[in-house]
Amino acid sequence: RVQGFIEKVNFQPGQRVKRGDVLFEIDKREYLAAVAQATARVQATEAALTGAENDARLARELADQSAGPEIDAIIKAARRDVAAADVARAKAELTQARLSLEYCTIAAPIDGRIGDNQIDAGNLVGRGEPTLLATITQASPAFVSLDVNESDVLAMRTERETAGGAAAAAEPGQIRPGEWLPAELALADESGFRFPGRIDFVDPQLSAQTGTLRVRTRFDNPQDVLLPGLFARVRFAI
Repeated sequence: RVQGFIEKVNFQPGQRVKRGDVLFEIDKREYLAAVAQATARVQATEAALTGAENDARLARELADQSAGPEIDAIIKAARRDVAAADVARAKAELTQARLSLEYCTIAAPIDGRIGDNQIDAGNLVGRGEPTLLATITQASPAFVSLDVNESDVLAMRTERETAGGAAAAAEPGQIRPGEWLPAELALADESGFRFPGRIDFVDPQLSAQTGTLRVRTRFDNPQDVLLPGLFARVRFAI
């Protein structure tokens, strides 16, 4: 999100990372200086605002007592308002400077395993366009998407309507409101379905090209046994 030279790479390719782990650090000196400058501008504009407020108050008191011209009170009130706007602008610039400084520390947005770093310490990043630093693959939970053909979709809908009660009121993919249909998963070399899971998303419309409905299932994967890209078989206990 900011331009700068990579100062540190804090991980080994392939390792597990947790959300919030610091992965890369960009040289902060330029952004620290920007924060210091913005802080000084805030202090200067606040001091100017204090003086402008005092001038405006005194001019108004004199004008009200007919001891000073009304136009002077109006002018100094306008200067006070301009000074207040300067303070607001300076504070916004300080907020932006602090935000840019925070962007110098790049943390993992999710838990998962991180791939090879695409840049090394000393490389310049963020110059005019986003720079790919590394890819994190989320392994737990694992998601498996499958396409259900139209005839099966219609058969399941008819079964739900026939059952009535809570089943008929449930959302697609649920056996009753708030309770998702269980699923089981087996890998290509397994005969048993040893991974329990559930549906967690059903597409709201069928694909006109394939005549199928996309269904996504979710499985806990604490040991990273299920790797992205593996072939899997999924069944549902209906």
